[in-house]
Amino acid sequence: MFRTGVCFVLMLSATVTLAAQTRQPSIDQARELYYGAAYEEALAVLDGIDVASPTDAPIVELYRAACLFALGRTSEAEQAFERLVALSPDTGPEQLDMTPWIASRFAAVRARVLSRVDQRPTDNRVASATVAAPEQPAFYTVADLSVIRPVPLREDVPEPPMRRGVDFTGTVMLQLDIALDGSVEGVNLEGAIHPSYAELLRETARNWRYQPATLNTQPVKFRKALRIEIR
Repeated sequence: MFRTGVCFVLMLSATVTLAAQTRQPSIDQARELYYGAAYEEALAVLDGIDVASPTDAPIVELYRAACLFALGRTSEAEQAFERLVALSPDTGPEQLDMTPWIASRFAAVRARVLSRVDQRPTDNRVASATVAAPEQPAFYTVADLSVIRPVPLREDVPEPPMRRGVDFTGTVMLQLDIALDGSVEGVNLEGAIHPSYAELLRETARNWRYQPATLNTQPVKFRKALRIEIR
């Protein structure tokens, strides 16, 4: 996308930006259709763009991926990101003027593609050593930036019971261990709150459901922290 008409989506250079605006007005058209939620129409425009230029091709693949993600066509979107990485391997997710969600998906695909490149033999001989995969933690957290966080499907906080003379106010921190299938396999509660409500909250949280966290499109376990304040 362009910011105020001059900033290039991938921020490759100001000179490239102005040239792209003059040479490829259809990229502007695709951008406007994308932000107007006309994703199919934007894809049709992108398909008609001449991507012979090495500076235009990555932009086309970026918009293509964004449109495909919006349409729920995840596999095709990630293939577009793979092409983007192949065309511009030095482009990082922080250079995309896109939503954090799109940038995070690009980061995961880019890491996967570059990992495959790093593991290729440097000559024609068969690699004799097997590259050891990094050990996977028991649970990922928000500190793992390449992991797509779980999406709540059911996360209803119960109302405190109505009991005269009983103070249910307080603040607690819930630590949820979310399994590969999106169920909650562990609940830890810390904070000062009435014991009966704390038990109700634990029982309710065990039945919450999530779309599981993913790393390179594969489900992973995730430890989520949730602050709950009862006033």
